[in-house]
Amino acid sequence: MPEPSPERVADHFVTYLFTKYAGGMHVKRVASWIGLLAIGISKLKDRWWFNRERQLVFEVGTRRYKARYEHTLGPRGGIEIVEIGKSPGSPDVRPVHAIISLADAVKFYDHPTV
Repeated sequence: MPEPSPERVADHFVTYLFTKYAGGMHVKRVASWIGLLAIGISKLKDRWWFNRERQLVFEVGTRRYKARYEHTLGPRGGIEIVEIGKSPGSPDVRPVHAIISLADAVKFYDHPTV
């Protein structure tokens, strides 16, 4: 199965947000950031895939990361990119990015790093 394109990744998560959180603006407000983050990650990744319905996992070299919504970021939640272990069920290693605004998403899009 071929890897999803950045557009497919963005479509997947926007659809998820508007289906799962039909009335919740605290989560849906990140929808405008998702395409920027998908393209930023696509510039870095060696490969990527969906882990569960709500997380994107990607590898850069020998390291593995996940992008997920985190309710405790900033005043209203945001997207967190976390380094994770290679084996299933491994604990998170360390957070590497906290995106809490559209401006943060643009910065990541322009200069993606992990």
